[in-house]
Amino acid sequence: MGVPTVETMTKPENRSFVRSILGYKWRPGMVSWALHRVTGIGLTLYLFLHVYSLNALVGLRSEAEVTQSFTEMIAHYSSPFFKFAEWTLFGAFLIHGLNGMRIVIYDMAGLRSTTQKRLAYAVAALTVVLLIASAWPMWLGRSVASFTK
Repeated sequence: MGVPTVETMTKPENRSFVRSILGYKWRPGMVSWALHRVTGIGLTLYLFLHVYSLNALVGLRSEAEVTQSFTEMIAHYSSPFFKFAEWTLFGAFLIHGLNGMRIVIYDMAGLRSTTQKRLAYAVAALTVVLLIASAWPMWLGRSVASFTK
C-alpha cells in the first residue's frame, strides 16, 4: 500500500445540500440542539424588532400622538396574522426555555447520555401540551385592543 493517487481515491458523492441534510440520522439530541439555536436566533431578532417598533413611539411629540399611535398599533396587532405570530413567538419561547432547562438539568445532574433522549422527548411533550393549552386564551380570549379601552 502506497500513497493514494487520484486514480485510486474514491470520489465523494455529488449530493445536494438538502439531500445531505435529509439523509442524516436526526436523533433527539441533534434536533434539540438545532431547535435551540434556531429559536435563540429568532427570539433575538424579535427582540430587536420589538424595540424598534416601540422606539417609533418615542419620537412622537405630544402625549395625544403617542396614545393615538399606540392604540392604532395595538388594533393592528389584534389581527389574525399577528395572533398567529404571537402564538408562534410563544412556541419559540417555550422550545428555547424548556430546552435550556433540559440542558441545565443534564449538565448539573451529571446524567448519562442515555437519559438525554428521554429528557428531549419530555421537553417536546411538555412544549406541545403548553402550546396547545395557550391556544385558547391567545386565539379566543380577550383581544389586545380591549386592553386600551
